Amino acid sequence: MEKAVELGGDKDGLEDCLDAGTHSKKVDTQMARGTQLFGVTGTPGNVLINNETGEYEVLSGAYPTASFEQIIDRLK
Repeated sequence: MEKAVELGGDKDGLEDCLDAGTHSKKVDTQMARGTQLFGVTGTPGNVLINNETGEYEVLSGAYPTASFEQIIDRLK
């Protein structure tokens, strides 16, 4: 939360959203799909997908931007 506020997020709005569980269902659904379809078992877990070819690559863990750029270039 601190980082979001530091970057300009509305602290009260974020707290209200978390307390109300506004996006809980969407998060739970995406987590389940990530596990079932791609084997993602932790956070951060990222799936980079080429929507045209269907090729994908799973990137589990915290990586620098350059790692994502390399995968995106490879999937083009």
